[in-house]
Amino acid sequence: MSCVRKAELIAGLYQALTGEAVSDATDRAFGRGWIEAHDRKEAEENISRLDAARIVHLFLLKETEIPDLKDISGAAVLRDLYDCRVCVNHIAQVYLRGLIAAAEIEGISKEKFLIFDGKASLTDEDAVRIYERIRCIKQDS
Repeated sequence: MSCVRKAELIAGLYQALTGEAVSDATDRAFGRGWIEAHDRKEAEENISRLDAARIVHLFLLKETEIPDLKDISGAAVLRDLYDCRVCVNHIAQVYLRGLIAAAEIEGISKEKFLIFDGKASLTDEDAVRIYERIRCIKQDS
């Protein structure tokens, strides 16, 4: 599995929404307020699932004007949901909308449980899922 760079994700989000490639996607996203200065500086680096959750969630709010889900209690199945307290809403919004899937892992006692796995890099498969769901959201609105 290969990993996705921040710039790729940002450009892909615009393309999924508009159907057109955007050459200045990172600058445009910064101007619209859904990425931060460090995202621009790190545009060519692989993106973590946590950063992807933040960026995708803010993209939904700013570019599609889709409001947050009010009830995020369904995301409580993710064992690591509160590992990053400022990330909770970003993770919950993208997880509950089916944009970024959880990972199922096996515990010490062989029980299986779900985690978001935010420190892992976003994969190409993850990105394809995000773009497909963005297209569905666009069609539904």
